Order: sequence, then structure tokens, then C-alpha cells
Amino acid sequence: MYSKNELLIFSILNTLEQLINPNLIYKLFKFSLNQNINIFWLSKEKLKEFLEYTHSFTEEQKEKILKIFEHTFISEIKIQAELIYKTCTENSISLLFYAHENYPKSLLNIKRPPYVLYIKGNFNLKNFNVLALVGTRNISEMGINFTENFSKNLQKNNYFNISGLALGVDSLGHKNTLGATGAILAQGLMTEIYPKENKNLAYEIIKNNGFLLSELPPYINISVNNLINRNRIQVGLADIIVIAETGIKGGTVHTFKFAREQKKKIFIADFNKNFIEKYRKEVIIIKNFDEFIKKSSIQLNQGKLF
Repeated sequence: MYSKNELLIFSILNTLEQLINPNLIYKLFKFSLNQNINIFWLSKEKLKEFLEYTHSFTEEQKEKILKIFEHTFISEIKIQAELIYKTCTENSISLLFYAHENYPKSLLNIKRPPYVLYIKGNFNLKNFNVLALVGTRNISEMGINFTENFSKNLQKNNYFNISGLALGVDSLGHKNTLGATGAILAQGLMTEIYPKENKNLAYEIIKNNGFLLSELPPYINISVNNLINRNRIQVGLADIIVIAETGIKGGTVHTFKFAREQKKKIFIADFNKNFIEKYRKEVIIIKNFDEFIKKSSIQLNQGKLF
């Protein structure tokens, strides 16, 4: 197992997309765990031997890995890791480390589990049914009505709502579940909240015993890739996904695909005709919260519900 400091280094390397692909870093991480080998303890020659032994890396990939793990470069990253730890301590950001104590077991088997979770607020999902209420930023009147009805019933039925703090469905869901809601962010927790319209909402979530969570070090800015990648964490923490409103393109589709990949139950409001037509066998159609409760209690495969 890697130490907390070493996992912080992996967390930083994960953000250096211009130097090395995050998928390649995770591949190296996973192979080293499987072989019970700590990359940071290897000399350059031993690292070469390890990369040859696995037979899983191209020559170009080996060169990139060796360059990244050169002593001088990694020493600089270690200094960054120490600064990140200090920043988190001084700003009440909690850290959960891959496979260490309190790291969510549900995230261990998702696509590229976070090396570190950075958290503001109270991250406690025990004794809740965890649900991700998601949907479009461009919410319609039907979407508003569904989201209002659905989200206002969650807390009194012991559901915790995880969403992404986006405008539209996410925002409305968070507001109606304050006290039992948390947001997964696509930015470091020391950067300005995106979207800026939800700065006060982020404060209210923390104030009301919720949390903000990111896999990114504190000063990493938002990006399109980060927005997509955070959806896999949102899905990984949730038992159930509920799509209030979506088109057949957009951010919610990424969430849907992660949910499908992770074999989660996926519910969707019945007025999303185009999406339902395309993915009918992979979603459970509901009109409102009462129908959600009824259908979620049926222990059937999704494909057998229709």
C-alpha cells in the first residue's frame, strides 16, 4: 500500500495531462499494487525492469514514465505535496486516501478511483440511502416540477442527495435537500466556486452538515475533462441515479454512461421522451417520487420492468 504522502504525489501527477496521460499513471499505479511494488522505492534501473516485466507498456509509454519518475522531477512534486497537505490543514480540508481508513469502499472499483479525496464539511453517508439527482442546466417547467416534487421527499425518506452543484436540476435538488446533500466538484476546493451563482449555495451545503468533495488538489481550476471525470465519483458514491431532465447529449449523458458502466439502477422522469426512446432497456421510467419508491423496492433487473 502506498503512504498518504505518496498518494498525494499520484494525485498531483493525475493533473499533469500535458506531460502524461492520467490513464497511464493509473495503469502504472494499478500494476504496482497488483505486484505489491512501491514505485517510489525503485531505482531507475529497477523501474525499467518492472516496466519490462509487466509487458503492458509501449516503448513510448516507458520513456514517459521514466522521465516523470526521475529523481529531480519527483522531488519537486514531493515539495508540492507537502504544500498541499499544509494548505488543507490550514483551511479545514479533510483528506481521504485510497484504500486507507474511511476511504469509501464503493469507489475502490470504479474507473480510476481517486488517489485522494479532498473534502470540506461533513462527509458522512452512513445510515442513509445515497442517491444522485442529476439533470440539465437548462431546466424546463416540467423539469422544475419533477425536481421539486422529487427532492422535497428525499430527506424525510432517509435519502442523501449527491449532485454536482451545477445550475438547473443540481441546484434545485441541493436547495431542497439541505441537511442531507453533498456536491462533487470539478475543481480544487480553494478555487472560486463554479458556477459563481452557486457560491452561496455551496456555503449553505456546508453550513447544513453537508460537504463539498473533489479529487483535485486545492488550486486546480475547473476544466471540461474535470467536469466529465467528477461524474464517475458522483455515481460511485450513489446507490441509485435519478435523471430529472436531459437531452441525448450533454453532461448528464456522461453521468448516465458511468452509471451504466458501474451497474447502478438508473431512474428517469417520464417526459424525457427522446432519451427514453434511445435507452429504454437501461432506465426505469417514473412519473414522481411515489412511483420511484414503488419501483425501487422491486428487486428486478431493469430490463424486466417493462
